[in-house]
Amino acid sequence: MPSVKIRYRSAIVSEDVVNQLSHLLPNIVAEALTCEDPKGELLANDVEVYPRRFSELDRSAYDLELTVELNQYKSRLATLEQRTHCIAYDIRRLFDDIYGDGVRPKSWVWVRVCPGEWVEI
Repeated sequence: MPSVKIRYRSAIVSEDVVNQLSHLLPNIVAEALTCEDPKGELLANDVEVYPRRFSELDRSAYDLELTVELNQYKSRLATLEQRTHCIAYDIRRLFDDIYGDGVRPKSWVWVRVCPGEWVEI
């Protein structure tokens, strides 16, 4: 199952924004990262989201960090840069709706694919 970790600076990124991201990211991620390989199809229900506030010990130049981790498949890997840009584009559009012309949080998205196997116990 793909997982999305949302790390955020609560003084800059409101709980409302994190809540919106938590609800919208499964669809954004599933649409951008589904692929033709066997077991490569993703549905929004497959994507897990884990938000976490920065602690006072965290050191980052960014206000919002999104890390997506999921299984590596040949067709997904071949177009990973394009797929990652699709996720970033959708988040920018969401920020357009939320922030308008205002200041947006300094953010990044990192899609990490690796060989793996998931088994329910």
